[in-house]
Amino acid sequence: MSIIQVEDVSMRFNLAQEKTETLKEYTVKLLKHQLFFNEFYALRDISFKIEPGESVALIGRNGSGKSTMLKLIAGVMYPTTGSVTVNGEIAPLIELGAGFDLDLTARENVFLNGAVLGHDRAYMQEHFQNIIDFAELWDFVDVPVKNYSSGMIARLGFSIATEVRADILACDEILSVGDFMFQQKCHQRMEQMLPEALEKREFQVYYQPKVDIRTGQIVGTEALARWIRNGEVIQPFRFIPTMERNGFIIHLDLYILKRVCEAINGWIEKGYKLVPISVNISRNDISGVGHDPRMLAERIIRIIKEYDIDPKYIIIEVTETTEASEQKDLYDFIRIISEAGIATSIDDFGTGCSTLSVLRDFPVNEIKIDRSFINHEAFLTQDQIIIKSIIQMARQLDLNVITEGVETEEQARFLLELGCNHAQGYLYDKPLEQSAFESRLSVGGYD
Repeated sequence: MSIIQVEDVSMRFNLAQEKTETLKEYTVKLLKHQLFFNEFYALRDISFKIEPGESVALIGRNGSGKSTMLKLIAGVMYPTTGSVTVNGEIAPLIELGAGFDLDLTARENVFLNGAVLGHDRAYMQEHFQNIIDFAELWDFVDVPVKNYSSGMIARLGFSIATEVRADILACDEILSVGDFMFQQKCHQRMEQMLPEALEKREFQVYYQPKVDIRTGQIVGTEALARWIRNGEVIQPFRFIPTMERNGFIIHLDLYILKRVCEAINGWIEKGYKLVPISVNISRNDISGVGHDPRMLAERIIRIIKEYDIDPKYIIIEVTETTEASEQKDLYDFIRIISEAGIATSIDDFGTGCSTLSVLRDFPVNEIKIDRSFINHEAFLTQDQIIIKSIIQMARQLDLNVITEGVETEEQARFLLELGCNHAQGYLYDKPLEQSAFESRLSVGGYD
């Protein structure tokens, strides 16, 4: 179900041609049919949907209807024609402080705005300290808002609106106000909504099998994160970039590792034949600002030991670095993981800047050939040469080779001819939720 659905929306405004000073003058002119208007359409026949987890920007010139659309979504206005459906609680960060009574103090306006947003006095009393703390207005909390600067009003408005843990944030240039430090706080507040999903265990593990092309047997699987929110499966491309940008990705990666360990223990109890499971660790976890690859490796080892998992059932999968400066961090991380008896895999092999040095210097156990080498209508000679060379080098170095993104029988035959025996992709299965993967694991493979 879409969280926002806009269908055939048009918004018409009537622009008066003459100025009226008072309500009496307006009424008299209206009764005498002396009021003349020009019709102006800010929006015409607009339709779109927004799915849970998506971030959407409305881009256009001044006067193109961006703010009007946001006000329609926020319920501030109603469309002339068409409909706007919002499935979730919304925090309208559009005109911060627009609902303030300038003669009231900040304290009084907090409760007034809370009432407008649908919250009772007890709720606002509970959150009052957080609101004023974030706005940094304790010295002015009992001063009438009419004495505030525009930046102080915006800070108070933002703090009130975002104290609510809403499903939707509707923002209209609100971060252009306030100083640099306050703008940073605003961005941080908006990004804090993702951790809530983790606390509520909305992230689940899906498993995509790795298959022996020759026999159809499952030889491994990859654990993949999916965000289940309000019954909808949110794909990684919608939330992973945000997590990598704000540094929260490390918490998701370790969370997935713990869930995988729980699953392995469950499968042991059920008597399933286990296969190694690849768990992805973001490059940002290893080489991000303030991150220590050695400490991260130790945390991973500690988690596996805490769940009493045999290290042979875990493969730590990392992406080949595209930055030469990150190679040392990656090497240190892989070395410590390998010394603990945990296998490592290089994802997207062949797309980074360090391909040959990875084979030579890094103690890895597996390489995954990137799907770009086989995603062509015709298999290019250059790709055949590259893949065959990778396979030959890997075999001589006693490395396992798997190709990802295999979708057709033709691709599978092509890889088999070149000596690649293991594949992963939609030819065999899409990523499966745990119960579906368990059913596949109990069978053991594909006919």
